[in-house]
Amino acid sequence: MVTIALFTVVILCGAIGLKLVLIQLGRREDAQFFWLISTFGPVLERMQSDPRVLLTWHPLAESIRQRFPDAFSLLDNGECHHFPFSAAHVEQAHARWTAAWLTWEREHDAEFRQRSREVETKLAGDIETVAHRRRAELEHLERQRLERYQRHYEDYVQVSKALAGLTGALDDAGANDGLQRQDPPRK
Repeated sequence: MVTIALFTVVILCGAIGLKLVLIQLGRREDAQFFWLISTFGPVLERMQSDPRVLLTWHPLAESIRQRFPDAFSLLDNGECHHFPFSAAHVEQAHARWTAAWLTWEREHDAEFRQRSREVETKLAGDIETVAHRRRAELEHLERQRLERYQRHYEDYVQVSKALAGLTGALDDAGANDGLQRQDPPRK
């Protein structure tokens, strides 16, 4: 009788212990889920105004994905979304980056056209010795314009290439997650 009672107590304690472990595991999974959302939510918002944020956070997200695959799988929305940065996010960031570049380029050209007109106006009214200095000033202004353009263009190209590379990486990640990607038939 004592043996049966002792055996029942041991089984009861084991069941309670197992239940407590399962509750704790559930809480840990919930904590990971909410931590990921609270970490990457603001990043997605900042990415709207600066696409370069994606280039900084994407490698970190992928390394965290390897550490917490179950939490990420809860956040992935099937085949079309790879939390936190999907291929659509990368394409949108690249489009915003390109649009910002085109806006900057237009403003840059307008600014230097205006500055050139101002120097040319001064040049037209000056005597010959001053005209020589104004021509030198105009040449200097043109060099400044080209140098500034080149620096900004290099930045644009670097970020664009990195964003394009991420698109490929996300496509590859989708294929590695069990998605079958079909290449177009070769001719």
